[in-house]
Amino acid sequence: NRDDNSISILDMESQSNLGCVNVGHDPFGIVSDERFSYVSNQGSNSISVISQNTMNRLFDIEVGRAPKGLTLDLDNQLLYVTHFFSGSVSVVNTEIMSVIETIPNIGTANISQSLEISEDGKKAFLPHTLSNSTNQALIFDNTVFPVVSVLDLEEKRIRSADREFLDIIDQPVGLPIDAELMSSGTLFVVNAASNDISIFNTETGLNRAHIEVGSNPRGLALSPDESLLYVSNTLDGTVSVIDTSELIIINEIEKIIIRSKADGSKLLVGDVANIS
Repeated sequence: NRDDNSISILDMESQSNLGCVNVGHDPFGIVSDERFSYVSNQGSNSISVISQNTMNRLFDIEVGRAPKGLTLDLDNQLLYVTHFFSGSVSVVNTEIMSVIETIPNIGTANISQSLEISEDGKKAFLPHTLSNSTNQALIFDNTVFPVVSVLDLEEKRIRSADREFLDIIDQPVGLPIDAELMSSGTLFVVNAASNDISIFNTETGLNRAHIEVGSNPRGLALSPDESLLYVSNTLDGTVSVIDTSELIIINEIEKIIIRSKADGSKLLVGDVANIS
């Protein structure tokens, strides 16, 4: 709950709200392991640590400016934190609950809020934008560049030579904001400004497909068996369902919206049958 500086705890079986936990200012990302939940607070430059047993906020870890996306490496007890305005990545050791390293990105990197780790744990993929702010000729193709940076997790550095430019391997797209990586090495990148998905092979760098979705897509989720990809189209209020083998949209689901009526009762809007 970004305006309230809290997170809600929901019971999925009873579909009820069990309460809220206060965190830092402007919370955005949340991930959990068996012991703790971690919440990125973009406004207070911190990570709130919440006990899974008591659901109490234990303490905050100070990080760099505007922490956004969170990704856990459970094998190595590390938490990777993306920073929205710089494209840099902080590495938090979850045993000592402290930042042990900050990995810089190129100086023009920004709008970074997602990081996907490869199955072998050697690489991570970071969708973001490069902005040529010193450019006097404000033309789309030489001012902003949609890219996926590749983070070498063994050497803890971002290699410029490995960076993938989406407008070259796919077609002109804008604002890559989230990604999902399949075990096969196929990476799905959602582009919020151009309303589409770029799909490419991370081993070869070759484009596999380009799929048009709804307006302002900002979130992706893979099904546990990786057969389906769900795309949250923010402005349309819909979820596109993509068959990951055929790389086509097979369903479009309306989100459920709960609105208050004049008498104070609730009105449920959406395609409930499709969602179930």
